[in-house]
Amino acid sequence: ADDVMRGAFRDFSGNVYTLPGVNVQVESGRTFAHRTQDRFDLVLISYADSQSSNTQGASVLSENHLYTQEGWQSYWNTLTDDGVASAAMSAFWGNHMLPRMLNTMRAALEAEGVAEPQKHLLAVITPQLNRPGRGIYVAMTRRPVSDAVTAQARAACDELGFTLAWPPSTTTNPYTAELAKLFAPATREAFVGAHPYDLTPLVDDRPYLCYGIRPATFFNLLLNPLSRDDTYPVQLRTLHLLMDLFLAAFLCVFVLMLSPLVLFKRAELAGTRGGRPYFLTIFFLLGAGYVMIELALLQEFFLLLGDPTLTFAVTLAAMLGFTGAGSYLSAHIRDHRLRRAIGLIALLVLVLQAVAVQLLPGAVHALLSLPLLVRFVVVFAVLGVLATPMGMIFPSTIRLLAVRRIDMTCWAWGMNGVGSVLGSVGTTIVSMNYGIHSVFWLGLACYGLVALTSFLLPPNVTASP
Repeated sequence: ADDVMRGAFRDFSGNVYTLPGVNVQVESGRTFAHRTQDRFDLVLISYADSQSSNTQGASVLSENHLYTQEGWQSYWNTLTDDGVASAAMSAFWGNHMLPRMLNTMRAALEAEGVAEPQKHLLAVITPQLNRPGRGIYVAMTRRPVSDAVTAQARAACDELGFTLAWPPSTTTNPYTAELAKLFAPATREAFVGAHPYDLTPLVDDRPYLCYGIRPATFFNLLLNPLSRDDTYPVQLRTLHLLMDLFLAAFLCVFVLMLSPLVLFKRAELAGTRGGRPYFLTIFFLLGAGYVMIELALLQEFFLLLGDPTLTFAVTLAAMLGFTGAGSYLSAHIRDHRLRRAIGLIALLVLVLQAVAVQLLPGAVHALLSLPLLVRFVVVFAVLGVLATPMGMIFPSTIRLLAVRRIDMTCWAWGMNGVGSVLGSVGTTIVSMNYGIHSVFWLGLACYGLVALTSFLLPPNVTASP
């Protein structure tokens, strides 16, 4: 805003950022929509997203939340009676992003009580401007789209060489008939189910606009790394390559992290006395569960804080700081109570995180209108409660090994590292295919298994060194 629009491009842009009546706000559009008390004639999201998720598999882009059902509901509630909320974006393949956006907007309108959402929507698609891109424009209106507006849009499209994909017009095009199936309850489910791409409405739990692969299709790609299906657009074939690299990373974790331990420290695993297999399981589950919950919390707080850099800095600093505090507090647990304490603390983590899963989505929406400093304080407070007990389990388990004279410290760190790496890869895969809350529940399952495994440890057995 300052260096480019008020600086280098000031004259080129017509000095629009300093014109009288222009008020520039640099923050997340979702956050601003919740915070503002003003009402607007036009809300326009104009090429706001980087679309890097379709080539990097990124699950942490702040702009993802701009296009969800909850996002469109936010924009709808900022409009005047004659207002329009709209978005312009690149669509790399016309048969996926356009119907998915309209399906998302339909769901938002229905959630706001609009009986006939198809009468409040308009969509335009450009010809193939560059290979393989198209441009699309979608809009929702407070009042039903009038015949006059439809005629005006059709005339503009004819002049520009664009296509009025919705509402239906006298000009035949391949989009209108397909889109009509989205608005008829009798045909919607069959149409969405039979489409080669995922057309389900985008929601905050699974907000990835540029990720159009169905979960079943993704896992087919993942399990067949040598296949090359040219029916997929180039962006999704790049994602296919990324998933192949994930498989390579998966194999390298075991080869590079586990094989040295197996080859050079076999004596550490000799026999089962002292509960060695249970200890290995606990350390693996702690690594996987911690990173899953950490990344799921990052996703939740991206929407609350609005800025990816701030969210990473605040969330990771708080998580690491409070985890360290938990580690410090664990030193006060008596040696003879360690086994019982590990299980009880894991159950405490399970309960606290389960409460967070249920409350955080609603709390985030309720807090979006608060000042940024207040939201920072809330994030720190929440993470203080959640992360402190998480930090107590690992050092307590290491101490329990020492108390029982089991020489497995190298294995403890190795298995924890394996769990962390695989957990981070798994988090991306699960969140993109099944949603952020699914990652939360997997992390909670890990801590539940930690509690169960700790109770299976033999009581007060001292192993030979």
